[in-house]
Amino acid sequence: MHIVDDDAALRESFEVLLEFHGIKAHSYASAEEFCRNAGPLPIDCLIIDIDLPGASGVDLLDQLRRNDVITPALFITGRRVREDLRSTADRLTAALFEKPILPEELISAVREALS
Repeated sequence: MHIVDDDAALRESFEVLLEFHGIKAHSYASAEEFCRNAGPLPIDCLIIDIDLPGASGVDLLDQLRRNDVITPALFITGRRVREDLRSTADRLTAALFEKPILPEELISAVREALS
């Protein structure tokens, strides 16, 4: 499980929550940090903030999909979800959630993605 979000507190809280539920998580502050440090692909699952500094979460997942990485992905965003954003998530085969996301909602989505 890999988390890509520029909000350090959110990354840490997601890691703690996931690990409490027995899911090992690694986190990154940007798409670039993820690309440098994530290690060999494939990866079990990705949680990606859409609004990242530098390359966006959409850019990151689009790049991974173009490289034939079919890893399950969950987009999270602090923005209001509009139809264009939902269409982008669908095109990239990613679930889409608005922040704040409830802990049980996150765990349920991750478990579904991993199954």
